Amino acid sequence: MGLWQTLFSENTPGITAIDGATFSELLSGSDIYKIPTVVAGRQLIADTVSSFPMEAVYPDGTKVEPNRTLLQRPSPREPASDTFERIVNSMTRHGIAWLRITLRGSDGYPSALEHIDNGRVTYSTDQQQTQFMSIDIDGIRQDMRDIKYVPMVLDGTCIPKAPLDTIRDNLEDLIQAYQFSNQYYTFTGSVPPFAIKSDVKLAAGQAEKLADAWAAARDKHRPAILSGGLEIETYNPVSAKDALVLDAISYWDLVIGRILNIPPSLLNVQSASSLTYSTVLDEFRRWLAVGLNTSYLHRIEAVFS
Repeated sequence: MGLWQTLFSENTPGITAIDGATFSELLSGSDIYKIPTVVAGRQLIADTVSSFPMEAVYPDGTKVEPNRTLLQRPSPREPASDTFERIVNSMTRHGIAWLRITLRGSDGYPSALEHIDNGRVTYSTDQQQTQFMSIDIDGIRQDMRDIKYVPMVLDGTCIPKAPLDTIRDNLEDLIQAYQFSNQYYTFTGSVPPFAIKSDVKLAAGQAEKLADAWAAARDKHRPAILSGGLEIETYNPVSAKDALVLDAISYWDLVIGRILNIPPSLLNVQSASSLTYSTVLDEFRRWLAVGLNTSYLHRIEAVFS
């Protein structure tokens, strides 16, 4: 049991915005989980999953009445939405969400559990890494019957991987692109896009006096007077886009969406396709039925079942 009730709401969840810090601060230490598109994608998934109610059903599809306490409020210490948000965030960051059963009913069925942060868990596996042999939380050996986990990418071993970790090297390159773009605009933003040209070589100190006079005139919002064959020439500096930096960022934004199984329209990133307002809702419904269900919901359902 443990079947998610599928809801197709007209209200599309919002995207988390990042403010109050520079890209350099956000991306220091090459942390791929601080990339803005990654933050937005993970929050979108967690917010959407945590908004769904979970309902128990019998094998024939009939709802269990009343619903299991475990599904209504898995942890007595917090709302069900918080528990499921923690589970999803652990899945997308660590590739695994650890759960510990804390209470069972008279029938032996779990009636309460808690989400365990990944950093508190240590484990051992068999030699072939096909199954966990022991699990410790805070250094204390646990009863394996009380420990459950929700995996993401299982590939060859029992140890799951986070989807984004499979392209970590590429995302670290993306971080460098963000940092270069930030440094580029910080530098070029202070360089005037014009020059004062002279047909003759200026005497020592003349160029600096001329530049000072020009700057003083601009500060006073009045035109400068040029004479002696001087003229102003404006130019367009090479942009970060010309250096293909922004193109690279846009490309990897799309890749992040693909890895997290989120359509570009829901991440507000550039897409090769054209979507109108009326079709964005259809895109969201398709994501709920296909991307969200196959990548996240059914994994959580399986563990609670």
